[in-house]
Amino acid sequence: MDLKYRKYGSGPAIVLLHGLFGLGDNWVTIARGLEKNHTVYAPDLRNHGFSPYDNAMTYDAMASDVEMFLETHQIQNPLLIGHSMGGKVAMQFCAENPEVPAGLIVLDISPLKYQARPEHLKILNAMQQINLEKYFSRNDIQAAVNQHIENIKIRQVVMKNLVRTDQGFYRWKPNVAVIRQEIDALFAAVRRPEKPLPFPVLFIQGGDSDYLGEADRQEILDFWSAKIITLPGASHWLHAEAPEKVLSEINKFSIALNSAEY
Repeated sequence: MDLKYRKYGSGPAIVLLHGLFGLGDNWVTIARGLEKNHTVYAPDLRNHGFSPYDNAMTYDAMASDVEMFLETHQIQNPLLIGHSMGGKVAMQFCAENPEVPAGLIVLDISPLKYQARPEHLKILNAMQQINLEKYFSRNDIQAAVNQHIENIKIRQVVMKNLVRTDQGFYRWKPNVAVIRQEIDALFAAVRRPEKPLPFPVLFIQGGDSDYLGEADRQEILDFWSAKIITLPGASHWLHAEAPEKVLSEINKFSIALNSAEY
């Protein structure tokens, strides 16, 4: 699958993978902070952003997309960084291709199975129930979204996924129908590594997030041999709320990685 992407900077490769209902643009602040010393790639995953639609939405399929992306762009030994769904994609890829990455950073997600989250279901419901053919301005669509969703952060996620077509109409960027159909697959567990990974792994969790419980942390320590750090005051969307702190941790990881000191 030919994933659309943005590219920044030059140097050792970093690939940034967004979460559910996200897109590569979610990483602009992080990418700009890394581009001085790295070549940064921020693709839109399948059924998201401007990448192709497909009926499959499993972690096997998305990990295969990442493999093709690396091969197509001749990206060797990248540092993979993924948030939420993108973190699971990165984990699945690393478990299947342990010889490829130089390192892995996962933002606020566990390799274990989750139940579908209310905020994701609200986004899906809003996108399905709002008939975009009735609206001719973003302000009117924003008003409709406000009627469906109270949380300002979730409203912003929804509006970020709105795009105007060449014909002047509006559409949602994600493949809403397939995401709804495959929602259970998106909250499924990912594959465990068959043996200890030959590169360092870091998990960063938001201090105000409940995505990593004790069972999740134990799974991470037992099967991923990872270091886990917490950013106080940050929620699940820590890279948007605390980009400076996330950047600091990525840079420390990258410096240690390139000096073989991690």
